[in-house]
Amino acid sequence: MKVKFKSNGKLLLSGEYLVLKGAKSLSIPTKFSQTLEVSNNSSGKLRWESYDQKRKIWFDLNFDLNKEWNLKSFKENKLLFKTLSAIKRKNPELFSKGVSFKTTMDFNRNWGLGSSSSLINNLATWANLDKFKLYWNVTNGSGYDLASSSTNKPIVYKLSDKKNPYYREVNFNPPFKNNLYFIYLGNKQNTYNEILNFNELKVKEKSILKVSSITEKILNCDSFEDFKSLIKEHEGILSQLLKRETVKDLYFKDYLGEIKSLGAWGGDFILAAGDQNSKTYFNNLGYNVVFTFDELIKS
Repeated sequence: MKVKFKSNGKLLLSGEYLVLKGAKSLSIPTKFSQTLEVSNNSSGKLRWESYDQKRKIWFDLNFDLNKEWNLKSFKENKLLFKTLSAIKRKNPELFSKGVSFKTTMDFNRNWGLGSSSSLINNLATWANLDKFKLYWNVTNGSGYDLASSSTNKPIVYKLSDKKNPYYREVNFNPPFKNNLYFIYLGNKQNTYNEILNFNELKVKEKSILKVSSITEKILNCDSFEDFKSLIKEHEGILSQLLKRETVKDLYFKDYLGEIKSLGAWGGDFILAAGDQNSKTYFNNLGYNVVFTFDELIKS
């Protein structure tokens, strides 16, 4: 019997990095997603196939379940090895005969929309395991991405500790949404390393409280000018904390609107808040992956 699971991609609109320290953060599911199909087979082997948005296979695996599980046998795919090994420890019967997996993404896996979190959510659902426990068994993230992978609305997410993440569904469909654009910078960041580096920083409580306040204000914001001021303020707080220039100062100083990094700074998606010429502005600079709000966001 074949079973199928589907999980959303995501974008973190506010609270990047500081979500790890308990800041309220706004995470939004995207219209893009990842599916997982699982079926039993009689071969006694674990078969795995991963397909990209062009339906081309980018990772495959086929090995005997009776042999030793190690990273090498998983072709150095650390996340997959750690995740399936954790599931096997909890539910070994799932791998007692043979099992075939097929994953398909309808987005570019380099975009940083949550290829890992959507995979973990799908596998946790298949294995009937607590998704957060599985997630923190294999990654050092905050868990906001996992929460968004299984919700169809934006959420406010707050991490008190790794036993009790709190999140609630919210409405985010601002009247100025036609002035919001999402641009991929073309240089995927290593989230794991970004988190390790951030955890070495000393963060003052006032920064956490300020970003939490900005998150709530963004949710209740009806004014485009106020929204631009809020994301500019958010960028300034993180710029000081990370000791990095904002993405606008680095690359887009002449852009007439405001720009905010989304997720790990430096390479994934950014949010641009500006006029109707924004898409042309970024296209002319060589950035060809530019989405409008309605093209990308589940709201």
